[in-house]
Amino acid sequence: MDICLPIRDIYVRKILDSGGSPAVEAEVLAGEDIVGTASVAGQKGEQEIEAGIEQMHSQIAEELIGKNLFEQEEIDHLLEKRKEIPQEVSLAVSIATARAAAGKLKIKATWHGTGSFIAVLRAEKN
Repeated sequence: MDICLPIRDIYVRKILDSGGSPAVEAEVLAGEDIVGTASVAGQKGEQEIEAGIEQMHSQIAEELIGKNLFEQEEIDHLLEKRKEIPQEVSLAVSIATARAAAGKLKIKATWHGTGSFIAVLRAEKN
């Protein structure tokens, strides 16, 4: 893709789902006003999720900040190789990245699970 829009920041936090179980919410910021968000239900325990979020903020976010928002495959590969991060955290960041890119292009991104954490998207014109 010829468009280059660097990721400006990444925020990941623990939230609670409707049943009170821990889940993960991510926000990916790019440019001045592009924000993608995603929430993923937790499958791990609360401590594992919190540790994964801390690792995302202290280590992995630094690797992603500055990357081109539209290089989804590269971003997913970087997330996938970090096995110490719970899948929920990686998936939330991946989907939030894809949604930010779709928002910039003014298209709707719909996520379809594939069995792995890498997001598969289908873009539809709004």
